[in-house]
Amino acid sequence: MEKSVKKRVFWISIIILILSVGTIIYIDTLPGTDAVDNFQILSAILISMALIDLIVLFFLKYHDRRWLKRITLYSTLIVLPLSFPVYIVFNNSYLPIYLEIIMVVFMFILCLLSLIYIFIIRAPDELRGMLTLLILIVICVVLTRLKVNFSIVEDLLLPGFITLTAGGIYMLGLRSLFVVEKNGYLKIISFIACTLTAFGCFLIMLKMQGNDFSIMELVYFIPAFLLTLIVLLSLPVSGYVTWISLQKRILKKIAIAWIFFLIIFSIRYIYPDLFTSIVFREKPEPPEFWLEDYNIPNNNGLEIQ
Repeated sequence: MEKSVKKRVFWISIIILILSVGTIIYIDTLPGTDAVDNFQILSAILISMALIDLIVLFFLKYHDRRWLKRITLYSTLIVLPLSFPVYIVFNNSYLPIYLEIIMVVFMFILCLLSLIYIFIIRAPDELRGMLTLLILIVICVVLTRLKVNFSIVEDLLLPGFITLTAGGIYMLGLRSLFVVEKNGYLKIISFIACTLTAFGCFLIMLKMQGNDFSIMELVYFIPAFLLTLIVLLSLPVSGYVTWISLQKRILKKIAIAWIFFLIIFSIRYIYPDLFTSIVFREKPEPPEFWLEDYNIPNNNGLEIQ
């Protein structure tokens, strides 16, 4: 059964990848509009999801190998300390373009291996890795609101932790399709909830960069709100009492991330000013030069209109 699910995920991911790449190529030929921009972002998200699917399928095949556990563990331990000198080098020196590309690719691989360790290698119901990412996001938000003058927090750490959380939560939802046995309800709910949560993380990161995607926010918030109601109404009759402890802990893990980001987007509509102060960085007001309008003198009957 697990092999058939993996095979379906593989071919669906390949089809989505081809269609999304084709969509982006076609959209690039159209004039730029808000709708075109939204389609480009959605296509980019689908490409990212398809690539993550293929990566997860590959690492799931070798997840019990000792060499992979060691590599991913060491990557997790060094990725955050190493990000500080890399950021400093990028912003205070002029490197050849090929060195910058090498550094970016190297950090990307470390981040990917860290996510593999946290969400694939470790037990599917373990909370420490995901809770650590959520706590780091909160700490970065607090530091930015306290106006701590660390550009690395706003430019690297906060968007980086949100991006890692998005990718990791989607990996968790995909993994749930394979580790959850004889519980179709949990499989479907887990995958949809993790996919929507990852999409919400991505939107928050875009908004932090100053982009406005109100329609795409509704694409996330409305399904997320409806799914919450569906789960609350259907969970008591889903046989939850008879679930094994592993399945209950997986649902708990997903619910923590689900509620965390759903609360953030709920603030967006209930307390928009608070949401703006949390997500958007404050921009200094431009200086006022106190210049006053004056009338142009009429010289020799020549008055400029």
